[in-house]
Amino acid sequence: MSLLEARMSACVRLLERDGAVSDGLGGTAARYVEGPRFEAALVYGGTEALSVADRKRPRDGYAVLTRRDVVLGFHDVFRRVADGAVFRVTSSGRDSATPEAAGLDLRAVKAELWEVPV
Repeated sequence: MSLLEARMSACVRLLERDGAVSDGLGGTAARYVEGPRFEAALVYGGTEALSVADRKRPRDGYAVLTRRDVVLGFHDVFRRVADGAVFRVTSSGRDSATPEAAGLDLRAVKAELWEVPV
């Protein structure tokens, strides 16, 4: 077992379900259901301002490392099984995989801690 494999923990994708529900404030919020499970290593990268508009509310940033066959897209949502923490992907995993010839089976994206709308 490699050090990277030892760092990986079980995660589950949260898939947006058709049909929104009332958010109690006159608007709507998406509903999520559990999707496929996968393994990922989450590495805390510190607090970062994700955009100019967010500078007043910085968010905790994470590097998410998965195997090449797990492709997380921009704004995909997943939950870490061990503690229930929810993350939203802030980059695209389509271009961040190691080449097939590499000995390391790895894909990386950035993510932020996120709250699932109720």
